[in-house]
Amino acid sequence: MMKICKTCIIPDSFPNITFSNGICSFCRDYKQLTDSEIIKGYGKLRQVLRSKKAGSYNCIVPVSGGKDSSYILFYAVRKLGLKPLALFFDSGFANDFSKRNVENICRKLPVDLVVVKSTNFRRKAVKEALYISKYINRFFWGICGNCENNLRTAAINEATKRKIPFILWGSVNLEVAPKEYEKTRRFRKAHAAHARAQRGEFNEKKTIELLNKYISTYGILINCRKITDYIKTLMHKLKFDYYIIRDNIETKAQEGWRKFSPFSQVLFKNEKVQTIYFYDYVPYNPFRHVETLKRELAWKAPFGRETRMDCKLHCFPNYDLLRRTGTTMDGFYFANLVRRGLLARADAIEREETIKKDLTRECQETLKELGFNYNIIDNYNAHARGQ
Repeated sequence: MMKICKTCIIPDSFPNITFSNGICSFCRDYKQLTDSEIIKGYGKLRQVLRSKKAGSYNCIVPVSGGKDSSYILFYAVRKLGLKPLALFFDSGFANDFSKRNVENICRKLPVDLVVVKSTNFRRKAVKEALYISKYINRFFWGICGNCENNLRTAAINEATKRKIPFILWGSVNLEVAPKEYEKTRRFRKAHAAHARAQRGEFNEKKTIELLNKYISTYGILINCRKITDYIKTLMHKLKFDYYIIRDNIETKAQEGWRKFSPFSQVLFKNEKVQTIYFYDYVPYNPFRHVETLKRELAWKAPFGRETRMDCKLHCFPNYDLLRRTGTTMDGFYFANLVRRGLLARADAIEREETIKKDLTRECQETLKELGFNYNIIDNYNAHARGQ
């Protein structure tokens, strides 16, 4: 029977975790920092944002309709007295809740809103990622496509065009789940398997296993069982890379030669625009922020889903991490909040169970919406059972 940490909600099924007296190694290694040690403060933020001469707008705030970006926009207007420009990147996968939130908060504050639509290449890349998922029996990390790059590019380009001096950005590292640590992969084993195959000493299962390890070194998550699946996966990966590169080019990502790499992150290095990380200055307290948004701007989210309700694709990485570690991505985030004293453990457990309950249905509905008739979920589970 799976056990969970007595302090947070991380289960003992999480790879490479250890328990001592019922406490997980994440909690044992955690060092609580006070806000005074990590937060620069309201005064510094106000000072920075007023340090450069502004034209029509003081800053640009990318908004998704989720809690964090919505609160940043609210704070910029109501607390800092700024005139921001809101930017919504329409990825093609935003849900109705998030779209309505963006429209409502921009109207109520009020602020001007610009909408940037994704290219067709991004949707094609997402489909290729799902084809890859079919053959590797797990959700490929590229399902989120080029969304982060698209949003960064849209913000940089819009700010540059309108001569807006700052981008107010809202990423927080609490939402990032760590990679499950694995033993270092050895190139020589893959080369040795290839040499044996050349000599006629061919073992399909062993060769596939080693090829998977070799390819995974470059970040391609492959878990094929047949040579034919391996080839199909590689072909879809090449198409995925092509669509990501075309997407970077069409959106005018300001990365020079790096835009031709499907793995490169768009960097905030534009000399004319400075990116300010909002939560370096203002304490992160998501549920208090949610209460403020609901009270002041009639912000809405499904019960128990306030953390990540802005994208239909989020269910896939949530499901993938759940099957491999015993916790969803949201669950890992909840555990971080519990350690920070921002969420009660009982509430974290309840929220995680709410997400788990509807996760399979969400994945199946999104797959159907994208035109996939086969069931990746069933394949995934069958593979996990060794069928």
